[in-house]
Amino acid sequence: MADQTTPVARNLKRIGRLDIPGGGQVVVDGDYAYVGHMAPPHGTTIIDISDPSNPKVVSTIDLKDGYSHTHKARVVGDLLYTNFEQYDRHTLRRGDTLGDDHERLAGELGHDPSDAELSADIGFDVDTIAKWTPPGNGVMPTVGFASSIFPTRPNRN
Repeated sequence: MADQTTPVARNLKRIGRLDIPGGGQVVVDGDYAYVGHMAPPHGTTIIDISDPSNPKVVSTIDLKDGYSHTHKARVVGDLLYTNFEQYDRHTLRRGDTLGDDHERLAGELGHDPSDAELSADIGFDVDTIAKWTPPGNGVMPTVGFASSIFPTRPNRN
């Protein structure tokens, strides 16, 4: 690995450095960078880059399990959108145990569980198909994975 003074590429100069787990998509909005991570248990890291020579992690959004990742991030206005999808396609899929989960939950609840109750029990949002309208781009459907939406400025009124 190159030391801090060795150029990383021609015509580039390192101005700051921050060690974080491997990232997927990086989105910059104002003074913040949002990094979606490739491997669990890391979800999304939010970095203050107002001083580029001294970037600081200000928040992380961790995953609920070791079978998912959130390697995509988008910021629209005051909202951060992330994906939430299966990390390793060769691992046991949640649906593989759905029958057992359904039977167990029915015994616990004393009735046939609704889709919402079953989804909450196995850890996924009920609405796994999201549709939103980015400014000026029309409708963009997101199908096949759960997504999450987080406020980027939660203390604003």
